[in-house]
Amino acid sequence: MMTPERFKHYTLGIPELDNDHWELFEILNKLSIAKKNCNSDYSSILKNKFVKLFNLHTNREIELAIKWRFPFTEYHDSSHPTLIDMLYKRTKLSTSECLSELDVSDMINSLCEHIDKYDFQYVPFYKAWKEKHV
Repeated sequence: MMTPERFKHYTLGIPELDNDHWELFEILNKLSIAKKNCNSDYSSILKNKFVKLFNLHTNREIELAIKWRFPFTEYHDSSHPTLIDMLYKRTKLSTSECLSELDVSDMINSLCEHIDKYDFQYVPFYKAWKEKHV
């Protein structure tokens, strides 16, 4: 599970993105709890919520990248569908709509890796833009 203490290591200092990341982690945490209760309906709702928020987050990243003149690469962009694909593949392999704790943990780790590898690159562009516009 993603705890507030652990999340501090993945905080960019960019409110729009940090808020999205925290909400995504919260949904994954709830998916882990739903598995313990094996609540398929709730799991399905959470997965749909995750996909919707993740798509909004991806669009927000693109808008901010343009605004901050960040050289948004295709490689960065191509890493986004990986998390969504993982969610669907793990669900199809499962005997129910519920994901295993290992599946949820893998998704949390993948999101952490994405933030580490790609999203931290936004920080200097955000700071430069902020200095000029605040």
